[in-house]
Amino acid sequence: MILETKLNRPRVPKDLLPRTHLLEKLNRNRDTPLILVSAPTAYGKSMLISQWIDSQNYDYGWLSIDESMNESSIFLTYFTEAIKNSSKSEISAFDDIHQNSHFLSAPAFINKIINTINVLDNPVRLVLDDYHLIENPVIHNLIDALIQEPIQDFQLIIITQLPNAAAKL
Repeated sequence: MILETKLNRPRVPKDLLPRTHLLEKLNRNRDTPLILVSAPTAYGKSMLISQWIDSQNYDYGWLSIDESMNESSIFLTYFTEAIKNSSKSEISAFDDIHQNSHFLSAPAFINKIINTINVLDNPVRLVLDDYHLIENPVIHNLIDALIQEPIQDFQLIIITQLPNAAAKL
């Protein structure tokens, strides 16, 4: 069962001061296939991206990652739901991936995900928040494949913490 709150982005408070220079930098790169936002804990990374999404007024999928998502099947369930949220297209092919994920090799389901995203009618923008919590190499391989493949109308926004950031504070 999916916990829907993992698919919600943070709400931007009305009195939040915009970080204009960072929003402008994001705007300059709004068409790049990958945006990586990395900083220590509590620097407002998620809020910045949420504020930027508000200013862009486009569809997106958001996935707030937790440690339980290191299991491939759990991650895949949330990941595909987040993509469904980002697209106006009906994506029944993802249901097939879930049903056959136990029978597919990791490269096979990665290819199926990439092929499914590539033929969608609408742009897909996907935010993965707290990606630093992922340790599963299969998931890293999926994300790497998404970054490496020239998928049409797909943007991945990864929010993560700097390695060992807490130790440096």
